[in-house]
Amino acid sequence: MKKMLSIVASTAVALTALAQQAPIAVRWEMGRNGAEKGYYSSRFVIKNVSQSPLEKNWQFYFNQFSRRLKLSDQLPVDIKEVSTTYYQVTPNDRYHTLAPGDSMVVDMLMRGTMVNICYVPMGGHVVMNGDTKKPIGVKIAIAPLDNPEQFQSRPNDYPDGNRMYAFNQTLQDAQAPAHCYDIFPTPKSVTLTGGYTSIGNVVAVKGGKFGDARRFMLDELKKRGVYATGNTSTTITLTADKKLSGEAYEMVVTDGKVLIAAGSEQGCMNGVKTLISALDHSKANRLENAVVKDSPDFGYRGFMLDVSRNFTTFENMKRVIDLLAYYKLNVLHFHFCDDEAWRVEIPGLPELTDVASRRGCTFDENEFIAPIFDGNGNPDDLSQSSNGYYTRQQMIEL
Repeated sequence: MKKMLSIVASTAVALTALAQQAPIAVRWEMGRNGAEKGYYSSRFVIKNVSQSPLEKNWQFYFNQFSRRLKLSDQLPVDIKEVSTTYYQVTPNDRYHTLAPGDSMVVDMLMRGTMVNICYVPMGGHVVMNGDTKKPIGVKIAIAPLDNPEQFQSRPNDYPDGNRMYAFNQTLQDAQAPAHCYDIFPTPKSVTLTGGYTSIGNVVAVKGGKFGDARRFMLDELKKRGVYATGNTSTTITLTADKKLSGEAYEMVVTDGKVLIAAGSEQGCMNGVKTLISALDHSKANRLENAVVKDSPDFGYRGFMLDVSRNFTTFENMKRVIDLLAYYKLNVLHFHFCDDEAWRVEIPGLPELTDVASRRGCTFDENEFIAPIFDGNGNPDDLSQSSNGYYTRQQMIEL
């Protein structure tokens, strides 16, 4: 009962914090790189959006990649780094009460160069009267980076939108006529042989050697409204070909028949994925007759997902894994722990998730850890990418 009451109380605190309206709105504006040697300039514009005068009883917190700060001694606030990348803004003796609707500007110099939007501040929250148990989230508005001085340290340092659009325009004339095999990853060879093969609601599936590929294909076809039956002239045949090594495959589509040949289970699986992708890119499951030959250039085709810093839900993880399979990636670097958080339930070590999967406004990190990357200061708000973990059963399912 005591544990249940604790959970209810914790949830009530979380909902109260979320329901409160922050008394300030915050906008961050980039100045320019090289404002002083080795420093770039930026500023916060902090506005009182409440109906009451804003006294000195507030503190604003934010996350930003750690840089050495250079501040004027005339600023109305002090800024200090509470922990790595976690900053606190506190009114000082030069602060004057902000009337409703009034704003103040906090100019800053930060060591280094601003080169990407990932360097902008985020994870804003405000604390009133020193009550860190009730942080109030503040969405930091980011002014557009529309001047090269704001994201380049020297001319042509990083490609902006205009440069990328100009480059893409040069590719227009090189585009081949589109067909249903114009997919990603692109097969090494596609030879159109004329005519079409329509895949209706039913097909006959032949060949029993590649069981995993066959089961995968049947599941994917079913999702697209195509069912396997023996009573149809449209056939899909999976066959072994020892001349094809590794993950290579060949697919021949002609006159109502699809033949996928491979020398291995994984090769056949690649061929099946090409068929599924071609169906998705076709009109009404109408495939051009063709000979498709393909093999991957790299044995390791990996994708890293850092859920330690940016947690995502269990359902999203399943979707990501499905997409990796769809695009023929074969390695998932599932980065579920780092300095920033621990995201996997270990029944014998509950502190790993009780403490290290939650980030919020704290100075001692006894109950949860301080924000490192993002969040709203509330360790119990599961809508934030800073909080959350996967249960043991979810990990087994993944």
